[in-house]
Amino acid sequence: MVKISDIAEKADVSITSVSLVLNGKEGVGKKTREKILKIAEELNYKKQPVTHRSEKKGDIRFLKVINHGHTINRDHNVFLADYIEGLSNISQNRSYNLEISTSNKGSLQQTVNALNTDPIDGLIVLGTELARSDIDLFSDMATPVIFIDTYYPNKSFDFVDMDNYSAVYQIVETMIKMNHKKVGLVTTEVETENFRQRETAFLHATEEFLNEKTMTFTVDSTYDGSYKDFSTIINSNNILPTALFCVNDIIALGCMKAILEKNIAIPEDISIIGFDNLPQSTTSTPPLTTIDVEKCKIGEQAMNMLIDRIESDTPIPKMKVSIGNHMILRDSIRKL
Repeated sequence: MVKISDIAEKADVSITSVSLVLNGKEGVGKKTREKILKIAEELNYKKQPVTHRSEKKGDIRFLKVINHGHTINRDHNVFLADYIEGLSNISQNRSYNLEISTSNKGSLQQTVNALNTDPIDGLIVLGTELARSDIDLFSDMATPVIFIDTYYPNKSFDFVDMDNYSAVYQIVETMIKMNHKKVGLVTTEVETENFRQRETAFLHATEEFLNEKTMTFTVDSTYDGSYKDFSTIINSNNILPTALFCVNDIIALGCMKAILEKNIAIPEDISIIGFDNLPQSTTSTPPLTTIDVEKCKIGEQAMNMLIDRIESDTPIPKMKVSIGNHMILRDSIRKL
């Protein structure tokens, strides 16, 4: 089945632009609109039947927030498309209209102000690049709000996120089963709560199961940035661990490029594990071992929770839901 991410990739545009065009909404230039429609026709894209607008129960907005663009960018278009697919599945089944919008760098406060005047019934926010202080901007929303792809336990909101801790413990257990004792972590200073959770979980797990001190490296979160930064790290370090966990696939792929350019073999000299199971991880050399995130399930869970809130006559307690993941073993890791 053709997804909007397939059209976006071939047209070299954002998923939001494709969604606007396919739903007949304004905000996309004439040439780009024609290009998207032509590609959709070429790919034989079939839009799922939608209940007539007058039969819809209400309107729900999905807000994609881009605060810095180091994690929400073209490299993650497919990742985001799976979230949208899950949201759309439930919104259609439960007769709600789903709208998609984007808040670009520096405009979050204005976006929240505008949302308070929009006639929407509920809001789902992609919180990947949201800092703790950003969450508070939504405190005065008149409609229910649910955040996905982030989790702040001290905030009184609904959150639906992947289970970072259990996934990272699975990674460490796999490293140990394959006899890796000198392990390393590649993280980033970019403000992303999921990265922080994975970093914390890895350090806790290695402290619990291994006596060796974990080697920690910090790189930029983009592919080019992680490649350049890890190249510098390799040049300045005589000793590398036998296995590396990178807090997401993009960082892992950038590090792999740097490692292979230094004639260090993967996995013979060093094993690599990522997180997210992006399509690029299957085509890398070697294919990347990673954690597969149930993105569609996260979207479905968030939408069901939001609609339950909208339709409930009595208050529902705030919920923080973690969706489990599973590891996909590929050729980037081997047993010593």
